[in-house]
Amino acid sequence: MLKRILFPFFPILLLITFYQFQTQPPSAYRLGAFSLPDVFASSDLTQDTTYLPQVEIIQHDSSVSPETHDYLVKGINYMYKFYITRFDYSFPRDLTVKIRVFKNIDDYKAYTSRVASSPVSSHIGLYIHRLQEIVVWQGADTSRFTKTVFHETSHLLLRNQTHYCPRWLNEGLSEYFEELDLSGDVPMVHSQPVKDKRMKTRLPEGGVPALQNYLTQSNREWSSHDNKSDAPRTVAWSLVYYLMDTQKGQRMVKDLLDHYRHQPLDPTQSVEVMNTLAGIDSFATVQSGTAVAFEGSWRQWITEERLDQPIVARSLQKNHTSGIRRWLAMKWE
Repeated sequence: MLKRILFPFFPILLLITFYQFQTQPPSAYRLGAFSLPDVFASSDLTQDTTYLPQVEIIQHDSSVSPETHDYLVKGINYMYKFYITRFDYSFPRDLTVKIRVFKNIDDYKAYTSRVASSPVSSHIGLYIHRLQEIVVWQGADTSRFTKTVFHETSHLLLRNQTHYCPRWLNEGLSEYFEELDLSGDVPMVHSQPVKDKRMKTRLPEGGVPALQNYLTQSNREWSSHDNKSDAPRTVAWSLVYYLMDTQKGQRMVKDLLDHYRHQPLDPTQSVEVMNTLAGIDSFATVQSGTAVAFEGSWRQWITEERLDQPIVARSLQKNHTSGIRRWLAMKWE
């Protein structure tokens, strides 16, 4: 009966879907949020920030205080909203941020050595993608603990929809978000004075790599250098902090993430990275000196005083037509 009543309205539903297909950003319809099948079956992805992730903290002889717990949840929710509203991500409605916390460092190392593909003895936090969980040593420093959780949460959010991402961008964003501070009236991301000082010291000494060389490294090469030196991670933080300093730079980050979300795994995609940073719309062949303007601006920025950055996650308007279609889908079944 319901099908016969609704059948005359089917062309209207098709027009709504076609209109959204034309007007919504590519990442939305590519992920199925506005594709034709959504007329009949509700999507399991959401860009609605009213669907916040579930935060599950598993404690191994540790004692996370209620205040710290609430602050972690607040920060994770804010990062989740930021990835949606600024980076155009869509997450599963049942997304869970699972955090395994160890009080004893030896227990932490024993666990990570069993589950991590390539554990590093010096770390105090890891995101294990195949287990979909964050593993952290709590330690006595609450501030360092929360920063580590935020750092690894960025990895979790990014990897949830992006199978391949250049290590400099992945780690740079995690270095950025680990300094998220929600204790004041305005959400802020603090700079990292130690890394900033390194960049200022190394720049006149020729210790800052040319971007043509740095960005064209494979992830394996980047990780190998990262295990031997602080330079790869320091440059990654500097590049991302520079990009996140302006609206234009944030759009560049969004475009990069959007590209890597929708392209097959290919460790040689540095060509697209260089083109995007240079502001080229199409991913064409890189011409000589493509990133010169960007690199010159970044090097000049390194010499300037570093300021903390206010960070704003926009609120999303509810997509009422999608809600109607989901309701109709349930009634149609």
